[in-house]
Amino acid sequence: MEFEFPAKVEDLSKVPSQFAAMYEKSDDGFTISQDPKVKGAVEAIFGFSKAIKAVRAESDELRKKKVDLTSLKEYGEDPVSISASVKTRIENLQAELAKTTKADAEALRKDLMAHHQKEKDGILQKQERLKGQLYTVFVENAARQAISDQKGDPNLLMPFVKERIKVIDNEDGSMGIFIVDESGNRRYNSASHDMTISELVLEMKTSKTFIRLFDSESPRGGGMPPSGAKGTPRPDGSALTAQQMISKGLESRRPR
Repeated sequence: MEFEFPAKVEDLSKVPSQFAAMYEKSDDGFTISQDPKVKGAVEAIFGFSKAIKAVRAESDELRKKKVDLTSLKEYGEDPVSISASVKTRIENLQAELAKTTKADAEALRKDLMAHHQKEKDGILQKQERLKGQLYTVFVENAARQAISDQKGDPNLLMPFVKERIKVIDNEDGSMGIFIVDESGNRRYNSASHDMTISELVLEMKTSKTFIRLFDSESPRGGGMPPSGAKGTPRPDGSALTAQQMISKGLESRRPR
């Protein structure tokens, strides 16, 4: 029994599997796709089906009288060959339609995946920029404040403080900050809690390595205060290296 291609069906299972791809989901069932390729294929198949019916009807009449099959000569010379030819053309058309439908679906899937990946990459890049901004706002500002509270030199101490601060993304999306040692191991305070930036700076203040980068809490002798601007460029205009800045800072703090 030939399929009549109704414009709308409530249950897609009533549609032969080879024609199911021609229907699209609608609000109250399934309707024939409005894609020009699909509509053209449906019209062609429906036309061939009508031709087969006509051939069968004419075959029945052929037993009674001679029939003029001139209009169907492109399909064959007699009813049997015409019917076989039409059937073959329908099968070929169905196979071609199946290939086209699969190819279009695959192309659409690739386009959607590419678009999704582009959006995902954009979001990740934006997150990285925001993370960098948050690092500046929270971490560097917190470190600078901790250094100032201990009367240290922020320009000289900041590189050493920052290299001991590690920032991670927590599972809940928040930013985690903790202190590490020279080997990258997480450090804790005497209460077994994560060491804070302020505690790190205080520890550096009592260290022989960094103590001279903090103002002395003992009264200084008389005389003019040490001169020399921090971070002053060389006479030739080139910037000082980190080591040169430290040396210059220590020199400016040496009693005169």
